[in-house]
Amino acid sequence: MTSASVPDMALAVAHGHAIFLDCALDRYFALSPTENDALLRLLAGEPISDRARRALTAATGIEANTQNFRALMAPRSSRPLVERGVPDDPSGWTVRLSAIYHLVAARLAIGLGGFRAALLQLARIEAMPARSSTAMAECRDRIVCAHDWLSGHATAHDACLLRSLALARHLRSAACAAQLVIAVRAEPFSAHCWVQSDDRLLNEEIDHAASFEPILVVQ
Repeated sequence: MTSASVPDMALAVAHGHAIFLDCALDRYFALSPTENDALLRLLAGEPISDRARRALTAATGIEANTQNFRALMAPRSSRPLVERGVPDDPSGWTVRLSAIYHLVAARLAIGLGGFRAALLQLARIEAMPARSSTAMAECRDRIVCAHDWLSGHATAHDACLLRSLALARHLRSAACAAQLVIAVRAEPFSAHCWVQSDDRLLNEEIDHAASFEPILVVQ
């Protein structure tokens, strides 16, 4: 689901498995095989029994109809993802210090308010005056490179949410387009997070991102 705020619930279907993200409780959950099959039929526009609808409503807390469940899903882009193409590190210490600030702010947002509150803070960052496309690209490259440098010094390799939240906060505060993408995959279950500018990946490689299904996009 894409939102200027943050929904209570989001949904993705990865390799035939419906996966829900309960943002308020910061947890993922799946359905029983029978409920999963019923939801897939509902999403495909096929009829399901009243008993199956009641079971889906009980399992998800959502009135079981096609429109309600489709509204929870992130829209699929018709354009392929592209690599960011950032040149050799153009960042300086001023941008790196700002990156450190945003990393600390992201850590505090998650630690003090929790997952959903941290995403709400990101969604509510007020837009600054728009830049020209050239100026925005130059600014974006400096910020992305500063966070590349920071990730090698101050964050764990698997801290994708913290790193991506810090990068997205920094970019949006500098009037650079940035979307935080949370994604999942099944068998085995795994969740991941990265930042995009439209269809341009900023802190992840295409091959790795392509193995996940977006479940929530924070604009």
